[in-house]
Amino acid sequence: MKSDEIVLKHRQDNRVLFRMYISTAEAGQRQYQLHHHTECEISAILSGGCDWRVDQRLMHSTCGDVLIFGSDEAHYITSVAHGEPLKILNIQFE
Repeated sequence: MKSDEIVLKHRQDNRVLFRMYISTAEAGQRQYQLHHHTECEISAILSGGCDWRVDQRLMHSTCGDVLIFGSDEAHYITSVAHGEPLKILNIQFE
């Protein structure tokens, strides 16, 4: 689901400070899976649309929307709209 990735690591302990990549997904329903990470994340919808579950909230996003997820905030795409393929720019940072 990821394509090329850009990673910036801390010079002394090799810890990831910044990660950027593009995700794509096929249309259809997706079974919910708990997903979270310590990094904050900015997700920009480049094309298509999808439904998210963010903690206990359901959200819909389409091309041009930007979502910001906090550290350890559970988020997952539960369905991808038919039509234009879903493409998301993800930026994760400590």
